[in-house]
Amino acid sequence: MKTFIQGLPPDSHLKRHWNPDQYLPYVLHKPENQILGQIHDQIQAYPYIRAGKVKDIPQGIIQYWLEKQVEQKRESEKKNLSAAEIRAAVSASMRR
Repeated sequence: MKTFIQGLPPDSHLKRHWNPDQYLPYVLHKPENQILGQIHDQIQAYPYIRAGKVKDIPQGIIQYWLEKQVEQKRESEKKNLSAAEIRAAVSASMRR
């Protein structure tokens, strides 16, 4: 049973339930989603390029979701720290 469960793909319902943090990066890095993300980004960027506003092109959709997940993870880690851990982190950053 252990071998069967370990061999399940990361997007299976069981692994998604056990470790939801690994699900989104796995899905975003799948080749078909990368290709669809690139197509979306090119369609979204086309009006900006045509208007000559290359600097105003919005961020890519895949990169947006990966950064959003990292930000959510940081926020959840901040919420779980005790007062002693926060003090230790602040004093460690002050020593640098």
